[in-house]
Amino acid sequence: MVTATVASAFTFSLSRTPPPSFPVLLADYFGGLNTLVPFSILATILAFVWVGIRDVAGAVVFARFYGYASGVIVSLPPSILTHMSPNMGIRLGMMFVFAGYSF
Repeated sequence: MVTATVASAFTFSLSRTPPPSFPVLLADYFGGLNTLVPFSILATILAFVWVGIRDVAGAVVFARFYGYASGVIVSLPPSILTHMSPNMGIRLGMMFVFAGYSF
């Protein structure tokens, strides 16, 4: 018997288009900050769209797009900071302390 949890896990793992490495390739070509800004705007728009979700299908679609955008927001700042800062060890540690405290 397939439960809703297993079905949603299969749906999320099989619907990996575009692939998770796509934003990394964009960041390599356009730059980290130039990639992070559009995905941050997309996540902000999706946060406002969240109010209009009325059924399970809408929640699944929302979770897919918001998860993709928030994954980019979480994964790109360390690489951006390492390119911007000459003293990256201390600043990277401070960034992770504040990010860990805020979540």
